[in-house]
Order: sequence, then C-alpha cells, then structure tokens
Amino acid sequence: LNKGVVNLKYDLTANLFDAGSTANLDQIQIRVNGNMMVVPSKVISNAAGDNGKYYTIELKNLPQSSNLIIEFISSSQSNKIGFRLDNIELSGSAIEKKEEIIVLSGKRIH
Repeated sequence: LNKGVVNLKYDLTANLFDAGSTANLDQIQIRVNGNMMVVPSKVISNAAGDNGKYYTIELKNLPQSSNLIIEFISSSQSNKIGFRLDNIELSGSAIEKKEEIIVLSGKRIH
C-alpha cells in the first residue's frame, strides 16, 4: 500500500532541573529499519526557560515498508539528564489522498 511520503513527528523535552543544565535534543537518536536517521540539532537550557518545554521534531521522507520499525535510542553516556517523549505521529501523504495518519503499534524492547 503506497502511503506516499512518510514523515515522523514527535515532541521531546529534557529534565533541566539544575540552573546550569543544558541538552541537545539530538541526543535522542532515531533508527528506522536498522538505519540511523539524521536528527536536527536543538540545544536547550534551563537558563533559557526550556525545562519541561516540549519541542516538535520532524523527520521527513522515511523509507516505506509494510513493517516499519522505528526505534528511539539514547546512550547512557550522552543522556545524563533524562528526556520525555510524547505525541509520536507517523503520517503518509499519498498524492491521491490528503495527509493520513498511519496506524501504529508499540513494542517495548529492553
């Protein structure tokens, strides 16, 4: 089933509790069907009022697949503050249809 251009959108924030805390939202990496995607860099800080403020990240032109596997990854070495992920949306924009939400099913991998 052709869904056209497939896009991933999600909201992300970091736990910036300490006065000097900073983070880059690209510390949460995205792997799609085994391939790492380029996540845009966005530095946030407590001093700028970013603690608890969600930012929308959008990755466009994901590969199409009948079984698309999307993984949100962060190593313990780069993630020292903790992140919160919300509002994950996967959409397809086939030419003959308007933007359509693709049904997602989750599987927790430890």
